[in-house]
Parts: sequence; C-alpha cells; structure tokens
Amino acid sequence: MKKMFVMFLKVVVIVFTVAAFYSVLKLDKSWWLAVLFAFNFPIAASYFVFGAGASAVFLAAAMAAGIIVIMKSLAAHTGLLPVLFEMAGFVIVFIMIKKAADINHYFIFSVKDEMMSMEGGYTANLVEKENLINAVKSNRAKLEKYRMLGEVYEGLDSHNTFSSKIRYVLRNVISIFHQERTISLLIARDGRFIKVEADKDDDILSGEKDQEGLDLRGFDEWVMKNRKSILISDMHKEVRFKGEEGEKNRSVICVPVVVAGETAGVLRVSSEKPGVFDREDLRFLDLIAEITAKVISGETANAQ
Repeated sequence: MKKMFVMFLKVVVIVFTVAAFYSVLKLDKSWWLAVLFAFNFPIAASYFVFGAGASAVFLAAAMAAGIIVIMKSLAAHTGLLPVLFEMAGFVIVFIMIKKAADINHYFIFSVKDEMMSMEGGYTANLVEKENLINAVKSNRAKLEKYRMLGEVYEGLDSHNTFSSKIRYVLRNVISIFHQERTISLLIARDGRFIKVEADKDDDILSGEKDQEGLDLRGFDEWVMKNRKSILISDMHKEVRFKGEEGEKNRSVICVPVVVAGETAGVLRVSSEKPGVFDREDLRFLDLIAEITAKVISGETANAQ
C-alpha cells in the first residue's frame, strides 16, 4: 500500500510539473505568478519521493519557467519584481526542504545509533551475566570438591593401617575426579617400593622388589627429580616425554609426594580423554599429595 501511494505521488509530481510548464507557455499574464507559485509543490514533493538530486532537477525546471515568464514580461512591459520574488522563493523552498530532510535524517541515524548502542550494551550485560553465572557454578563445583576432600581427610581416623588409609584416600579421591579416570601412587622411599592404583571399579596395593617394578614413566621420573608438578593435555602430542606403544591414557597430571623435605614418590591421575585437566585440577592434586605425605609420614613414625 505504501509503495503504491509513493508511486502515485511520483506520477502526480511529474504530471503537475509538465502541466505547470505548459501553462506558463500558453496562459496569459494574469496567470503567470499563480503558475510560478504552483512550482513550489513539485520542488518540495520531489525531494521526498525522488531524492535531493531529482528535486534539484525540478528546481531547475521551475527556474526555467521563471526565465520564460521574465522574457514574456519584458515583451509585455510588465513588472519583473514579483517574478524575481517567485524565483527566489523556489530556492528558499528547496533550501528549507533540504534542511528539514537533513535534520530528519540526523535524528533517524541518531536514534539508530542509540538503539545499536543500547542493544550492544544489553548484549554485553547478557554476556556478563552468563559469565557470572558460569563463574558461580564453577566456584560451587570447586567448593564441593574441597568439601568432599575435607571429609576424606577427616575419615582417615577410622582407618588404622597404612594400606587401608592409602587405599581409602585414593578410592575416594578418584570419585571426586570423576569415574573415567585412574589415580596411581608410586612410592620409592627407604628401600620400599609401593604401587597403589585405583579406578572406578577397584583399588590395588602392591609391593615391588625394586624401583623398576613401579613402572615409572618419563614424566614420573621428571617430577620426582625436579620436585615439580606437571600437566599433560595429550600424550599423543607430547614432545617432552616419549609415550609407550599403544598408549591409552591421553591426559595426565602428576605431582610429587614430599615427606620430610624429600620426594617419597609421585601421585598421578590419568584419563583416556585428551584435555580433561586444568591448573585447578593440578592444585587440587597437590592437596591430595599433602594428605598422602602425612599418611606416609605417620606410617614412618609408627614404624620407628
């Protein structure tokens, strides 16, 4: 409907201009000023239906009609001042319409910019809100992990032997780390070599004759030697330590277990999925290593 109205208005402007120009040529002098005044309509209307360029063309047509009237007025020996005023009016109308249109466009674009700015701010607020929600959820998950670890530590008193304490710690810790992962404790201290492994199904504690029986990996030995933690996102892409043939574990975090200032072993958590651990998991495993070190230290004190 709107397009049809605009098209109709365009036709009216063109027909009106042609009719006015024809009237200037054919009508007598009593109609000249009236017809010239009528040219203000196509000048103004054409600006909105055709644009500034087309309106300038209609202005030129009106000025041409004004020149024709001047020539006819000179021939008829009539006054030129009213005609000149009419022609000046053409220019004034064009300028006023252009100024009004510019103000309207400025207002429209200002409103659009403001709306875009508000939309951008709203989107930023939504993103910030989502980030805050995710941060709250993440912090809740961390608090829950530390709460569970605190319960594990308090539960140590219900176990009397070294093996039961170690197996209790690892079995519960792997449930905190999720079920598809495996945790291993490898101890090499005072001529004793102990391997403890736990996963979602079982836990096994075994004594070995020598350190080779612990089946230490390259990164295990590096952690023991340097007394530093390590995080490996994908063993298949690892360049520092050579993986074994048919390696199933992809993600590994490993921390030293330090007792009385000496490395007693390493604590390792692994997963068959790549990229499942982060720095927070590494810090959490460091706390577990401290609990394990206290168990080992207590066992050593009891032995003495």
